[in-house]
Formats: sequence, structure tokens, C-alpha cells
Amino acid sequence: MSTEVLIFSLDGALADTDSLHLLAFNTAFARVGLSLRWTPEVYQRLLSVSSRPQLPACYQEQVEADWSDDLLGSIEAERVEAFNRLLKERGLAFRPGVARVLQQAEQGGYRIAVVSCQTPSSVSMALESLLGSNWTSTICAVASGDGTRFSEVTSGMYQRLLHTLELPASTAVALAATTIGVQAASAVGIWTVALPSFWTESQDFSAAQMLLPHLGDEARPLLNVVGIKELNAGVLTVRAISRIRQRIGPSGRTQLTVPLRSSVRRA
Repeated sequence: MSTEVLIFSLDGALADTDSLHLLAFNTAFARVGLSLRWTPEVYQRLLSVSSRPQLPACYQEQVEADWSDDLLGSIEAERVEAFNRLLKERGLAFRPGVARVLQQAEQGGYRIAVVSCQTPSSVSMALESLLGSNWTSTICAVASGDGTRFSEVTSGMYQRLLHTLELPASTAVALAATTIGVQAASAVGIWTVALPSFWTESQDFSAAQMLLPHLGDEARPLLNVVGIKELNAGVLTVRAISRIRQRIGPSGRTQLTVPLRSSVRRA
């Protein structure tokens, strides 16, 4: 079946939000009186096993800290406030090739949806930062978190999007930057493209049908990729994604022949 909708994970695939999330977490820790500061290395390790709102609880278990549920709730509330403030102050930028793909999708009649474990307010602010106040003219559906520290991207979020769009999973392509996101989309039968970021490059993306460091643009073309004859000047178009999906099928897989780490760092 032909591709009708692209579902982007906001955090990592659409934009690199994790630089702001890390700052927001460290701000939250200080605001609740904890003398704790996560390094990028600690944050990367935690992201490999949990979604962002659940990271403090995951960290607490790993270091056997005695944090109450009230404290964890306060950390999440402060993190959301700090993240939203950072969005206003610093804004976001698309990952390489994303702006081009969104434009091509709109022009080609494809629908575009977004999934995120972040609060509805954070998702709205992030999309406004990327696309402007009229972002709903580009994004036709959004599945976001419930605003608690238990939020994570689940297969239910993808099912909710498909139900809203009145489309079967066989018409969708998901673009995700974490193992959790890839597995959630794959669990409901959605064909998945893994686009690891610097923060998630060491995760296991074996469940994805395609693994790439980014979508490619003139400044950062995709290099040393095998199995993708549809590439044009090192960039991946919406039409190419649809053709690759039809060519390799639901069980096929295409990925880089060079170490992913070096390619992601250049992006």
C-alpha cells in the first residue's frame, strides 16, 4: 500500500531537543534543592533505557536514591517549566533534511503527524518554534504525553494518531530517534526509519526498516549508503522513502555501511 502519512518523533527526529532537555533537567534539580548535575554521558546512558519524563525515576533506581514520589513530581514540573522557558529563549532548529522533507510532503499531498512524550504545551511551543504560529497548517495530528513523569512514547500513541487520521498502519512511515520510539511504531505495524541523534546513536535500532544518521541536505549529504539507489545527490526525498518502502517491503532493511557514530556527529 502506498505511503500517505509521515509520523515524526518530535524529540530527536524532527529536532534536537535533548540539548535543551538536559539543561532543563539540571535546572530542575537545582530548583528542588538537589546538588545533582547530569553530564551528557549520564544523560545519553539514561536515554537508552527510558523516556525523558521517566529519567529521574530511572536514575533514582540506578543510584538507589531515596526520592519520594512528591519530589519526582516536583522535578518533572520544574523540568517542563524550564524546558518551555528555554524554548522561548533559544528556539529549535530542524535536523538536517527535515525542513525539505516537510515541504515535499506538503506539496506531494502526504499528511504529517507528530508524536512526543512531552506535555501538550511543550509540544505546541516546540512546533511553533520550528514552524511558526500557523504550525497546524503543516501538522495534521499530534499525540503527546499526559503531563506526568510516567509519560513515554507508546504503541498506543501511534494507534491514536492512526485512528485520528482514519488510516491503517500500512499507509504510515514513522521517523524516530530512539529505540523506544522505533519499537513503539513497529509494534503496530508501521514501517520505521531510525534517525539517531548524537544523544541516541549508541542505541539498538535493529527493529527499524531503515537506519540513517539524518535525511541529508546540501550541506550534509548522506554518504557511503548502500541499498538506496533512490538517493539523489546525497539527500532522501519523500518520494524516495515511499519507493524504498515498496521495494524492500515490511521485513527488508537498509542501513549505513560506515559507522553510524561518525555520521551522526557530523550532522
